[in-house]
Amino acid sequence: SKIKQIRRENMPYLALGQGAQLAHSASEPNVTILVVGETTRAKNWGLNGYTHQTTPKLAERIAKGDALVNFPNVQSCGTATALSVPCMFSSLTRETYDEVRAKRQDNLLDILQTAGANIHWLENNSDCKGVCQNISSVADMVKLNLPEYCTDGECLDNIMLPELDKLLQNIKKDTVIVLHTIGNHGPTYFERYTDKERRFTPTCDTKEINRCSNEQLVNTYDNGVVYVDQFLDQLIARLEQHPEWRSSLLYMSDHGESLGENGIYLHGTPRSIAPKEQTRIPMIFWFSPAWLEEGDFDIQCLRQRAQSGSYSQDNFYSTLYALMRLDTQAPGSTWQQALDIIQPCRQPG
Repeated sequence: SKIKQIRRENMPYLALGQGAQLAHSASEPNVTILVVGETTRAKNWGLNGYTHQTTPKLAERIAKGDALVNFPNVQSCGTATALSVPCMFSSLTRETYDEVRAKRQDNLLDILQTAGANIHWLENNSDCKGVCQNISSVADMVKLNLPEYCTDGECLDNIMLPELDKLLQNIKKDTVIVLHTIGNHGPTYFERYTDKERRFTPTCDTKEINRCSNEQLVNTYDNGVVYVDQFLDQLIARLEQHPEWRSSLLYMSDHGESLGENGIYLHGTPRSIAPKEQTRIPMIFWFSPAWLEEGDFDIQCLRQRAQSGSYSQDNFYSTLYALMRLDTQAPGSTWQQALDIIQPCRQPG
């Protein structure tokens, strides 16, 4: 709006990352893949005990002892991408979030870049909602419009894998790669997966979702979650190819979705009155053996805290701050101990 524009033009830019530095100890780079999900809701996430096993590959990894932690109780900042994504990467919390302020101050990626990490943003959604405005390495996958992945200007998330592979071949130092996915975005849920992920039938193969039964709609949505699962599995597999890296993967959806509960569909209901289906989201962390070998971190502690605690997108910023080994004690640090999920599971060393 006009008022927002005037405020933005008059607001001085706040550089929060001035003294930021990476606290280096190891010789091998710290490589983090951040997966920003889209419209995937906690209720239909297999790892949360849902009736449909929508996350078979991630479940298999947990069963074989991967350092993969699922968080069953996580809330989103907003109910739409334009609010949730900037909120995730901002030091502001849901309570203090102000859209204009967020755009006029350094976000987490800016701070990591100032500290010397390489940042890459791969876009397979509408755009980065301002989060990547200061990042030099941004690649829009949708523009490739490859027929094997894309329909009507929207592409399957696997379109990002070849570009990711190129980036992973050139890792020289601490790196964060953000993958902004299309995830479960509706109403064309049937275009979010391939035949291989069509585990649940009958499906709703039209964008006119009001013409489908609830069972068809939910099955189709769930097949989209199965596609998210195979995508995350492939990302982890790529990090496993480099056992020397201290690597980690974080996945968090931007918001949930209504699938007809109380007659509500899609998302974007004002946050204050939004149904929980739109605000409860899945989140997972995965750590490589080399990351864990640094020895100051107790994965069992994190598993217990994931099960017993409740979290939100407010935790994303400070957790990542520490995960990337930014010096939390440096002057001007914007890390908040109370919001860092992994902090209570570190042994003071």
